[in-house]
Amino acid sequence: MSDVDWKQLVKKIAPTIGAAVGGSVSGGTGTAFGAMGASALADALLGDKDASEERIVEAIRTASPQTLQRLKPAEKQFKNDLKSLGVSPAELGVETPTSKFLGGSSDSLKAVSAISLAVIAGYLAIVLLYLTGLVTIPEGQKELASQLVDPVQLAFGGVMFFWLGSSFGSKKKDPPQGGGA
Repeated sequence: MSDVDWKQLVKKIAPTIGAAVGGSVSGGTGTAFGAMGASALADALLGDKDASEERIVEAIRTASPQTLQRLKPAEKQFKNDLKSLGVSPAELGVETPTSKFLGGSSDSLKAVSAISLAVIAGYLAIVLLYLTGLVTIPEGQKELASQLVDPVQLAFGGVMFFWLGSSFGSKKKDPPQGGGA
């Protein structure tokens, strides 16, 4: 594998560690996080937290798929270590599905959250006002009212889908339970 290939491989299997080591195993993000990432790689692949960069790179280049699987628990532990330090993977540049959609900005997440809350509140207000009888729609205005409420219902569905996902997508990602008959 070329130099770029092993880095991309680590980023695919263990994205947080990959982001931490960045450009070089001995300190890609510059500092303690790069060293932490390198130590996590070394421990997972070689059982030696203090292994040299050359040994780590060689271990990655010659690793079997089973050996590379050891990076998964190391990734989880690395995230926990970062969390205990008050650092999120996003601060290292790790993309999550939400950050990819939002462009990685916490301001974007705040904006999407505010819009979502406004849509939910608006939809619930319309439903409650109609169900409690506080608002009655004259017979000649029902079609117009329906045309005004339908987009709010669609937006409500979109908000739910965004935050909760689809049951089809959830079914696809979760392995089947039990044996089946």
